[in-house]
Amino acid sequence: MLQSLIRLKAEESSTTWISKTSPMACREAGITEQAYYRSRKEYGGMKTDQDKRLKELEQENANLNRAMSHEAGHAVIGMHFGFDVAGIAVTNRLPHTSISDLDAPDGTPEQRYIFLAAGIASETLFFGDYDRQAIGSDQRFINERGGGVITDYVPAALEILRANKGRLKRIKDQLALRWISARAEAQFSSDPDSYELLSRQELDEIWQES
Repeated sequence: MLQSLIRLKAEESSTTWISKTSPMACREAGITEQAYYRSRKEYGGMKTDQDKRLKELEQENANLNRAMSHEAGHAVIGMHFGFDVAGIAVTNRLPHTSISDLDAPDGTPEQRYIFLAAGIASETLFFGDYDRQAIGSDQRFINERGGGVITDYVPAALEILRANKGRLKRIKDQLALRWISARAEAQFSSDPDSYELLSRQELDEIWQES
């Protein structure tokens, strides 16, 4: 009986269920309509809660992948241009790539703009698009340095990222792993919303692997 109910519940979301009436499907499953509707009443809410949690986890994972690809893009292009990439961390729940010398005299304005566009360029490379809500601070930094629209610098950023795609992917994957473990460990710290993901040394080691 239980296996028949489980099979019937699974079939509800399939295309075969659409063409069947409930009595027909119950007969094929070898259960009574009364048992079927009783099971829906008892377990329907549970299924809804499980589906909701699954969707939440899927969305959280998608957001994590985007955020990590965004920061990996900044790190790769910063290191490509020889900027001092101090590391990648989370502060107040927001990931960011630390550059100590973005405005150093030996860096060109164009390099700075491309670095700031690297986050959405990396998202585009991995996902085919980018989170438009994530460009605010990068666009503001470009404006403060006399640059134009952030998307103007995406093609140049994409060219560099494609040339370093192996490094980009390794950094993104390491960030995703560190995010999960570091966030768990941070719950026991005095500041659970801020923690390091990758240090300067770790980024240098990934860079040197290629």
